[in-house]
Amino acid sequence: MENDFFKRKTLEVLMDSESIIVLGFEDALLGYSEIGDSIVAAYDQDMFIDILAEDMPFADAVEIFHLNFLTNNLSQKKPIFVRLDKNI
Repeated sequence: MENDFFKRKTLEVLMDSESIIVLGFEDALLGYSEIGDSIVAAYDQDMFIDILAEDMPFADAVEIFHLNFLTNNLSQKKPIFVRLDKNI
């Protein structure tokens, strides 16, 4: 329940700052970061790709992620993607 509270608060901050939020990927949302004068969504990259892979082969999900999310320069408010080291 506490996690839901923080997720809602994070989404409020992102919406108020007009940041780009990728619908359907809320489970991969880690929080947000400030880059210059912008607040941007921060997503868990591996979880984001896993969500994409629910509807397609994993290799296709990785390719689509790289083409549509990493290399697409939508704006200064585009999300960032973080790779978490699960061994830390």
